[in-house]
Amino acid sequence: MKLIGLCGKIGAGKDALADYIVKKHKYNKIVMSDIITEELKKNGMCVNREEMQKITREYKANFGKGVWAKKSIEYARKKGWRRVAITGIRDSEEVKVFRRDLGNDFLLVCVTADDNIRCERLKSRGSAKDIKTLEEFEAQEKKEAEIFDLYDKFEKIADVVLTNNTSMIEFFAKVELLLKEKDFKAKEI
Repeated sequence: MKLIGLCGKIGAGKDALADYIVKKHKYNKIVMSDIITEELKKNGMCVNREEMQKITREYKANFGKGVWAKKSIEYARKKGWRRVAITGIRDSEEVKVFRRDLGNDFLLVCVTADDNIRCERLKSRGSAKDIKTLEEFEAQEKKEAEIFDLYDKFEKIADVVLTNNTSMIEFFAKVELLLKEKDFKAKEI
């Protein structure tokens, strides 16, 4: 299994990149927060950012910091997927699990974008869990940095850093070069 892990701050474009390679290169997508959401539902808890952060802390305390990576790999293998894009990696232990279990078949890509661009993207998404104001953006950034040990270190730990400050056409051109260079493009049959 080839797995591309996508990390970066909220609103940088991780999901846009994942959706692109799902459509263009026949990858399957796992959103780590979806796995967390399923656990919330299974436990009868409300689905919101605060509860997600709470269960994340609890599961890491009880099952180890790499718990969500382990659950993601198990899920992909159970489905029989050969190419996976996973978004929402926020902890160094998760990266260690992916690297240990997948070796060279794991590629960690950090997607970056300027703060003002990320803030505007989040405001325009309109998701219930996204921010509406600059103050909310700043508060959310602070909370994410407190909870997730990688939040301010994504670029240092990633195999590759892709900046997403321009058009999607330019961004996806960078993605194509990366996939070809790292041999993560889908092979034509």
